[in-house]
Amino acid sequence: MVLLLFLLANPAFCVESAEVKHGAFLGAKTTAMPAWFKDSFLDLAEDIADGKDQGKRIMVYFHQDGCPYCNLLVEENFADESIKSRMQQSLDVVEINMWGDREVISVNGRSLSEKQFAVAKKVQFTPTLLFFNERGKEVLRLNGYLPPAEFKLALDYVIGKNEENLKFSKFVKQNLTPGGELIAEPDLFLSGPVDLQKLKAGGKPFTLFFEAGNCQSCEKLHKNVLADPDTRNMFKKLNSLQLDINSSHKLIGLNGAETSAKQLAEDLNVNFVPTIIFMDGNGKEIIRSEAMFKIFHSQSMADYVVSGTYKTEGEFQRYLSARAEKIRETGQDVDIWK
Repeated sequence: MVLLLFLLANPAFCVESAEVKHGAFLGAKTTAMPAWFKDSFLDLAEDIADGKDQGKRIMVYFHQDGCPYCNLLVEENFADESIKSRMQQSLDVVEINMWGDREVISVNGRSLSEKQFAVAKKVQFTPTLLFFNERGKEVLRLNGYLPPAEFKLALDYVIGKNEENLKFSKFVKQNLTPGGELIAEPDLFLSGPVDLQKLKAGGKPFTLFFEAGNCQSCEKLHKNVLADPDTRNMFKKLNSLQLDINSSHKLIGLNGAETSAKQLAEDLNVNFVPTIIFMDGNGKEIIRSEAMFKIFHSQSMADYVVSGTYKTEGEFQRYLSARAEKIRETGQDVDIWK
């Protein structure tokens, strides 16, 4: 009774007590662009022509403010002397803010803002790296952060002009050949013979996990990300298949023809393990991520698909920001680097 009288006499206390404290946003990192990046007017055809005259190719680097993956790329990969020296010698780097308003002239001469260009190139993650040859053709695309060892392979491929004779996925397999058994997750992945056409016929989105044995990044995915209860429960709402990228065992592909996980990975341009590809009920790719995974982003990708948001919001980064804000409004912290 005393408490009730106190609250009636102090209505401001009631309002203040009812307010939920906004959760913190954690994990964002500020990144300074290296001074050796090209001072570009963002006319890509002109940049490619200039690079050709100097014996260089062009790398377009999409980033965004606060992106910890971009920070890692700059402060770990680009700070590695062996990587830095090769890039300075053989590549011109053109940076583009995926939310920016500067004018970009695309290879085909189209004038767009940075954010429009990012949409046109279907950039869903930062960093995203596009490598162009001397004729203005895109020869390699990297979605998301790759550790130095894998990133060096990408440089070897592009600088060595290996795209003229070999797909990047095959180039990677020639240089990275992990073997052994996959990490078993019987409660998470479908068991039995793999029939993707039958799975597609169900009309529901599904997920393909391409992994390999003795793969440290795969172990991190299972131990650090899929072990998180909320993330695991989100993935359990999807039909998920675990596929060995090195396996030649027969399975039924999306078109009903006999294939293998190894061939399917090549057909889908899977370059690194682990790679997670989310498919809609028609067997069309919605979104993918590869090599490095964190809890918030992985959980958000699954939720993006499970909730059906991908049908109305084509830009995953906008969905990601909205989801983070919605969680923070409940008083929970959001750590994008966890």
